[in-house]
Amino acid sequence: MVYNETSASIFSVEVLNRYRGKGYGKKLVVEAINRAKYKGSSLLELNTETDNTVANSLYKSLGFELKGFKDHFNNYIKVL
Repeated sequence: MVYNETSASIFSVEVLNRYRGKGYGKKLVVEAINRAKYKGSSLLELNTETDNTVANSLYKSLGFELKGFKDHFNNYIKVL
């Protein structure tokens, strides 16, 4: 993650194939949310491929809102 004064950005979340479907991706993102809050961020941003249905569903389930597209990726924002 990268932090600035008021926000944070997640650049990559990846789980090895053999560990997918076991909740590790969700745990990673929840931990990122908690760390961003701890650092005083009021906003968390991430991007994902438009056709990555698993990631898109995960981010929406964790309260991220699709705000549009950024460099051909879905751009999600979560207010903390």
